[in-house]
Amino acid sequence: MKPVSLALVFLLTLAPAAFADLAQDANAAYQAKQWPQVITLYQQIAQSQPTSGQAWYRLGRGFEETGKSDDAISAFKKAVSLGGGLPTVFANLHIAAIYASSGKEQDGLNVLQSMANSGFSMPDQITDEPKLASLKNSERYQTILQQIKINAAPCTNPKAPEYRQFDFWIGEWNVFDRSDNPVGTSSIKLILKDCVIFENWTGGMGSEGKSFNKYNSELKQWEQYWVDQGTGRQFFTGHFSNAAMHFVSDSFTPQGQPMKRRLTFFDLGPDTVRQFAEDSTDGGKTYTTEYDFIYRRKKRS
Repeated sequence: MKPVSLALVFLLTLAPAAFADLAQDANAAYQAKQWPQVITLYQQIAQSQPTSGQAWYRLGRGFEETGKSDDAISAFKKAVSLGGGLPTVFANLHIAAIYASSGKEQDGLNVLQSMANSGFSMPDQITDEPKLASLKNSERYQTILQQIKINAAPCTNPKAPEYRQFDFWIGEWNVFDRSDNPVGTSSIKLILKDCVIFENWTGGMGSEGKSFNKYNSELKQWEQYWVDQGTGRQFFTGHFSNAAMHFVSDSFTPQGQPMKRRLTFFDLGPDTVRQFAEDSTDGGKTYTTEYDFIYRRKKRS
């Protein structure tokens, strides 16, 4: 069947079993990169299921690989208009690639900019696409690529320093009480593309605990979730001010009495952190010291 246009009308209404066979054949042709067959089969699927983003995307790929750029862009734009899922994401990428490879660099950059603004977060898909090669020396391309990299790892954004407010706690530490008695060790690391500060605590008598600390950009607050090998667990919210991280939490005593807790980390320089915990059983009118620890950075061997 020779494609005439994307407005081609098919008079045949496929029964469910016949459609299942058609979809299977179309997928096999797509996986085998039999592009003329892909066009024929996915035209039928797109006509039968016009809201299938995957069908329009794969039809676009067939047109693209057979040099039918205008038809490819039309099919890809249809996939984008339907929204949702990877077909939409990659359809835009192929539109940009077709524009760039046909000398329409600014149109290609406009599409890439739109992708970046929409949160596209796969920079390797951009840098590995050979059809975008003509754009790579463009200053605008580099700016867009940097934005996409930040989308992939928002906590590394130099324009968002709040993500780095608690970095003073990162390191390998020996921990002491205020009488200089050792009470444990702690390993604090960045994980998950520098978005989470992970605490791995080892205390006396083999006790262990871990916490996950993250800046919540939607609520504009820091959050810590602590767990240990027993029943201990605690969720804190907090903020950074005056060279210290201030956490608070509502909890209960072992007897079930409501209790407020304050947990403050003081940045005392490049090699020292103070962790000060307090609790209150009178609704926050008065607080009692729970513990007061000093972290000293381990010396590199």
